[in-house]
Amino acid sequence: MVISNYQSYKVPDRWRNLSFQSILNLINKFAQKPLANQSENGKTPFGQEGRSQFVNWKKIFVLFALASSNLPSDEVLQTYGSELAYYGNVVSLEDFQNADAWFDSVESANTPSQMIRASTTQQTSTDQEEPEVFDTKRLRELKRLIWLSVKRTNEEGIRAQDLVEVIKDIKSLQ
Repeated sequence: MVISNYQSYKVPDRWRNLSFQSILNLINKFAQKPLANQSENGKTPFGQEGRSQFVNWKKIFVLFALASSNLPSDEVLQTYGSELAYYGNVVSLEDFQNADAWFDSVESANTPSQMIRASTTQQTSTDQEEPEVFDTKRLRELKRLIWLSVKRTNEEGIRAQDLVEVIKDIKSLQ
């Protein structure tokens, strides 16, 4: 899938010029050891060589989805997690899309100048300027992709704490 996207120019030009070592470095940042019954020599109870690491794709997808946004402070992240938890133990897609998030103004910007303003200033309701038009369709789709990335396989929605933990893990990589 990655190779076909590269070949069809569906990735940013900047990514097409990455060295192989840069790609390996990115993968190593997201590498995790699986939970498994392995002995010290790396073999499973059945005598097979166990996989020593895997890539946590959920974190990578969320990181790429929020690439234009600043990561929230711990306080903002906890507040966001609490607000999501208000919807219940499992948050539906519709509730997730309707919940205000720290990245909404940046990720829904229509132009680069809107994005810069949104990421550097807080919008207030007392602004005398004409309100800007944001791309809510793009934001809803982005939230859908994040929701799908974090959602557990056999559940109807996402757990707020799962998303908070993914964001904390991404923050710890910096």
